[in-house]
Amino acid sequence: MAGVKISQNQSKDSACWRLYGIWSAEPSCEKLTYVKHCRNCDVFGNAARQSLDASSAESPPKGFGAFSIEELIEKEKVAGDNSALPFRVRGNCFAVPSESIVTITDTVAVHSIPHNKNPVLKGLVAINNEIYSLIDIALLLGVKTAPLTVTNTAKKGLFKRILVVNLGQRFVAFYVDEVYQIHRYFAKYLQAVKSQSSSQANDEVLPHGILGNFGQWESDCMLLNLQTLQSTFEKSLK
Repeated sequence: MAGVKISQNQSKDSACWRLYGIWSAEPSCEKLTYVKHCRNCDVFGNAARQSLDASSAESPPKGFGAFSIEELIEKEKVAGDNSALPFRVRGNCFAVPSESIVTITDTVAVHSIPHNKNPVLKGLVAINNEIYSLIDIALLLGVKTAPLTVTNTAKKGLFKRILVVNLGQRFVAFYVDEVYQIHRYFAKYLQAVKSQSSSQANDEVLPHGILGNFGQWESDCMLLNLQTLQSTFEKSLK
């Protein structure tokens, strides 16, 4: 086979691997007899390195890296080293740490407790062969009913679920109107709770902070303090 002259600096159209190599109609390059494929050839490798060097030397595209400080902060807020499960009660958005969630299930039968006079304790429920106290979370939190709007999640029927949550020393179950997806956040971006009027919650169960609404929910979401939530529930039992 006649030798083929190969140039180290070839344009895309005159590249030897297209004219004589594996990607040509009739491969005739003598190097194919021992390299078997153009990607194993030093000419192809050198051309790839030259192309990479040329690309890295080019100016970045317009707008590349031109983010403001505010935009960078917003991008960082998308991720996070903490996670919580937001849910809705009477039109208000609350959340609990995702690690505290035991299970989420549909509505089940509620068994009454004889001589129970505590309005917070609604009864007992059996879920996955375990017995849990069913509480009225809205009454415990002291929240007012906020106006509801029809959302996409509402159309999917994500209403009336039971959440079972580990408060630390007690497992409780309660009804919620809607459950959202797990939300990741950075603790440093939690907004402070200014007053009871802003949180619409009982003074004793004020949340850790407020998760700002970035389009995931209809309003800001209050991250509950499970320790104070448990202590408030324990007081209601006395």
